[in-house]
Amino acid sequence: MADGNPFESAVSSAEPKKFKFRWVDANGNETGFFRSKRGQFDGETLKLDDVEFPVDAILSIAARDKFIAMVLPPWADEDGEDDGESQQFTVAIYGTSAKTLKQMIDGARSDVFAEQERKELQEKGLAAQYRDTKCPFCSATVSLSRLPETPQCYCQYCETLFTVGEAAFGESEGLSRKQEQKHRICEECNMYSQPRKFTIFYFIFLLYFISWSHRPTWRCPGCMRWDAWKMLFGNVFGLIGIPVAMVQLFRSYASKTTPGPLRGLDDANILANKGKVDKALSRYDRLMDNVPLNAGIKYNIGSGLLTKGDIPSAETMFQMSLDDCANYFPSVRGLMYCYATQGKEPEMKQLQSLHGWEDAEQADDEFDEMVDA
Repeated sequence: MADGNPFESAVSSAEPKKFKFRWVDANGNETGFFRSKRGQFDGETLKLDDVEFPVDAILSIAARDKFIAMVLPPWADEDGEDDGESQQFTVAIYGTSAKTLKQMIDGARSDVFAEQERKELQEKGLAAQYRDTKCPFCSATVSLSRLPETPQCYCQYCETLFTVGEAAFGESEGLSRKQEQKHRICEECNMYSQPRKFTIFYFIFLLYFISWSHRPTWRCPGCMRWDAWKMLFGNVFGLIGIPVAMVQLFRSYASKTTPGPLRGLDDANILANKGKVDKALSRYDRLMDNVPLNAGIKYNIGSGLLTKGDIPSAETMFQMSLDDCANYFPSVRGLMYCYATQGKEPEMKQLQSLHGWEDAEQADDEFDEMVDA
């Protein structure tokens, strides 16, 4: 890691970030509704009321709207023992953006973890293997130690896949920064796509009976289409809900006509998720002609082949994905599954060693923490 980290120096020299918050219970309700508590982040410690969390104790953190959710290690009792269960909690943030606060915490966390790794490698006499890069979107430090250099990199903190350097931009091989920032793994279908916020809304009016429900959801347009159609027909008995349903239906199909190098990605993903890989491949081929350099598209093809049950071909696609981006963890886990299914123990151990994992259980744990971060 380069000396004089600009993010680290900015945090350490700036005043602590102060904000207000409310605890959120297991049912998603804010507690202490009429009185918010005070919190602050000084670049090293997150303080929520009278509770302090060092950044290196935060296993993962996620932000959505005004909410921040965090996972911490198991809490030890007075005897120094724990039950093995990680601690999870959610807070509602006021006075600042939850996304901005998460980015600040992730920047500090990533610097601490990178420095720890650098020291560990140095103690083992492997200092030359240390390598990192900065995410252009969240400024987190992404460790690339032991891994071969590839034209793309994956940031486990903001979950984006980006091209290293500026050489590919303006050429036909990669996406622009703006396009890269919008694409990530969809939580619904687990495919590389462009997830966004949608609204699921029902309003039913039947004479003396009125029922309504409203909730936001984050998913790719392809995953939203079925729910959008259900909303349209489900709101027939309540005219108020029809305009909302029509807007969501339009947004879920807009990607079919929106110009860009990844136009048609949602349609290909839908086919691949249904195991119709042969039909999906012709669409993916066109996308790869537009964007030859993209680990996400190759990961999607591998996932579709897994759905179909073609493990050897899926293995090949995950390997091709890692040729584009050596630390693309969705493809790492897909490749591990292929190795495990086919009983390829030497390849499995080599892959684990490449990522600094000692065993399969640790590999799964490490991967889940990085993806959830």
